Amino acid sequence: MNKKLQKAALLGAACVIAVLLYIQFKPNPFPYTLESEHFTFYYTKTDQDSIHQLRDKLEENYDRIVEDLKPLEMRRIKVKIYPDLAAYRKGTDRPDSPDWVVGTAGKDELHMVSPNHPGPGKTYDTMLGVAVHEFVHCVTFNLTSYTSSGSLSWLYESIAVYEAGQFRNPQELQSLVKGKYPTLKQLNLSQEEPNVYDVGYIIIEYIRDTWGMSAVRDLITSSGNMPAVLGKNEADFEKGWYEFVEGKYLKTN
Repeated sequence: MNKKLQKAALLGAACVIAVLLYIQFKPNPFPYTLESEHFTFYYTKTDQDSIHQLRDKLEENYDRIVEDLKPLEMRRIKVKIYPDLAAYRKGTDRPDSPDWVVGTAGKDELHMVSPNHPGPGKTYDTMLGVAVHEFVHCVTFNLTSYTSSGSLSWLYESIAVYEAGQFRNPQELQSLVKGKYPTLKQLNLSQEEPNVYDVGYIIIEYIRDTWGMSAVRDLITSSGNMPAVLGKNEADFEKGWYEFVEGKYLKTN
């Protein structure tokens, strides 16, 4: 072997050793773990005093959500809790995400900001709701591959808002009070009021009260095929929802 090849081989071996040493000795971002019946929690010192409340919040909602949506299988969910918003952005590789994004989920794991340092506009209690919201996304990932998530984000987010109990009274939303309702397409895109997080609860409430919770699951598994599941096209669904909201929440005596 000539000197150039020897030098290249030694350099390659040094790189491999450096990578192995880095993997072995790199700082663990989550030095603490806790296991419950359905979840494994990874967290830092920031959440030592709150982890049991977070565990209880998820476990007490687990059976109800799984019963509502009926996934074919559910793996143990990994819950990774970052000590603050900056650590969350770094850990999820979302450096430019807006302040309101404090959680994300996949099929068998969810990531969230600590309830103790939730970021602007959030509280300890709302972050417990975020944990449930993100878990609902885990469940829906076990029903669908989210191949059309852009056009159906109104559905997936509405389900998560509903199951997490993130209800907002329509009487607080001036656009609805004035009869200006968003379309489903607008809810897919807009962060202006009202957005899907404002009205998602009452969208699922309308489906539940009209067709039953099984229809919510069928919409997920059919990729939002309203005519097949609900017997309505999108425009008729929107009209029915508007009438439901007006009759239940906005009707004046």
